[in-house]
Amino acid sequence: MGAAATRPAGGGVEADRSGDQSTGCTLDEVFTSATSFRNAIRDDLDRSIIDAGWRKVELIEGGRSYVAFFRCALSVALAALLSAKRKQLRRPVDGVSGRREHPIDGEAFALHQTEIDKVAGEPAFILGVHLYSDCTLVSRSGGASCVPLFPALALCLSDGCVGCTETMHPCSLQATVAEVSLSNCCMWMVHALWLALVYRFLAVHPLLHLLTAHYLYPVRMRVVNDVTGAVTWHTIAFVPFVRTEQEPNAKVKGRARRCGVLQRTLYLALREAVGASHMGAELPEPIHGFKRAFFRVLLYCCDQMEERSILCLKSGLCAFPCSNCMVSKEALGKPEALQAPDRRAIITLQRQIELSAGAGGSRPLDRARRAAFKSMDSYNAFIPALACMAGLATPPNHMYKMIAFDALHVC
Repeated sequence: MGAAATRPAGGGVEADRSGDQSTGCTLDEVFTSATSFRNAIRDDLDRSIIDAGWRKVELIEGGRSYVAFFRCALSVALAALLSAKRKQLRRPVDGVSGRREHPIDGEAFALHQTEIDKVAGEPAFILGVHLYSDCTLVSRSGGASCVPLFPALALCLSDGCVGCTETMHPCSLQATVAEVSLSNCCMWMVHALWLALVYRFLAVHPLLHLLTAHYLYPVRMRVVNDVTGAVTWHTIAFVPFVRTEQEPNAKVKGRARRCGVLQRTLYLALREAVGASHMGAELPEPIHGFKRAFFRVLLYCCDQMEERSILCLKSGLCAFPCSNCMVSKEALGKPEALQAPDRRAIITLQRQIELSAGAGGSRPLDRARRAAFKSMDSYNAFIPALACMAGLATPPNHMYKMIAFDALHVC
């Protein structure tokens, strides 16, 4: 009777199961060995990562190797805009009221829109985005939970592979090697437990060596043109967490490695967006009559330590500790600090380029010149990746005005 119940000979039951894709075979019949099962799992993970647009890169900084993951921020932003239920491409012509209800109502969007209207030869709009990152490994807040898995699973489940998107604030997500929030999708736990068992009993996938050897923290992005209502953050990169090692001059070398890894990972994720920031990106199909979008970063949300790393500025009580203006450390807290001039992005970045070009010099004169340049604006000998679109060539040059502190993280 068991065989008859499993394989009915005709009738309505067989007709009901005609659409079932299951073969009825057991696991041992499909996979003849553990190796074949391991290869199938590995291929599925690789295929899901590639389909979501993720890429893997090995970065060499200071003689050390770091593995980072990224995907094209421009493609992610355009896909999010096209799939949005409600879109707003332009700021209202008649202005906005005193109550700013959306980032498009802000002055930053208006300034970018004005500059684009001057150079665009066809109807175009600002594809405004907000970025977020936080390299601090802190305990989770907001009631989110996670299961420690490997980066491949984190990339598959982050957004786009299983149909889940993160609608919660990124502060409530842990910045570790992999992050799976149970508050977003309960099915993540099923995948997590199943793959954890597979990982326990089978040989290790080439990506799984990152499980205990590395930490990664995400860089997230939201599209402000999506005015549907729910704020959705999309992960565009996973930056390796660089630790300070036991070596001579460890703090200086560790700081240089962290800055290099962060800037190179950001550039890889934003390199297509850089061209779209200058010349615009043609849409596959018009939206409300507009065919070209100019990618612009309106705000970068982070904590203070991450801010110094993103802008390549010196941390601590340096000669000019403010990232927005040129107030000296002697004038901090005094009335004259209110009249301090703003940081000039073009001049500061030109000096950084000259400083970075001569960073390989070993003569005493070169070291003295580098020290003099660093003291002018209190910056390091690195060029920020955001300078490609917000500093040298793209007005309104909001390189030092786009940073915002994460209030929830501070609290």
